[in-house]
Amino acid sequence: MLGYLGNEDLYAVANEALDKIGADKLQLFGGYKQALLSSNTAVKRNTIQELGNLGDKRAIELVLEYLGNIYLYAVASEALDKLGADKLQLFEGYRLALLSGNTVVKRNAIQELGNLGDKRAIELVLEYLGNEDLNAVASEALDKLGADRTRLSRAYIAVLLSSRSDLLKKKALNMLSRNSYLLPEKMYPESVESLIEILKSSRSRAGHDTAWKARSERNTQPHYMQ
Repeated sequence: MLGYLGNEDLYAVANEALDKIGADKLQLFGGYKQALLSSNTAVKRNTIQELGNLGDKRAIELVLEYLGNIYLYAVASEALDKLGADKLQLFEGYRLALLSGNTVVKRNAIQELGNLGDKRAIELVLEYLGNEDLNAVASEALDKLGADRTRLSRAYIAVLLSSRSDLLKKKALNMLSRNSYLLPEKMYPESVESLIEILKSSRSRAGHDTAWKARSERNTQPHYMQ
């Protein structure tokens, strides 16, 4: 009977029959583990859901990989919540989900990393500030994660210097205007383009890391960009 849990035409009736005959958790876990080998998305979705309901923590490792699946990440997330997956396990699962080529999966992973509150996620999320499709959710996640202003400003400066998106450049300029004390002295940019030229000039003169580090160590905030 357990073998039919992986059959797209029979898994529903097999589930019902196993419930009636009182299959124990150990037997069901083995059956569902085998059913995950099915290539059918509906079977996988049902299996992940049932593993969540089963409550066997061994299922956590089986379910984590589906956080990166566009069709299954929602049911996987729900199952992991029921299974009581800890922050370390969830962090690793969402970290791997970021490797997905699907924007929707990435957006969900970034959002969940923000909700998770693990500061290790900051470095993972920062790179998406330069992605026009994911900039907004990345910014929100970084705020939840408590990313410090120095790291945020450096990331937005990188966006200014490398992005081809006018929208992202404007967002970066807005961010930097709220954290202007991190920029080199005597900056009075009137536009995105002028700030980029100032930044490039500053980098070539002194090296951007040295300049920003020295600037961030000051406690006073200049009056430019206010």
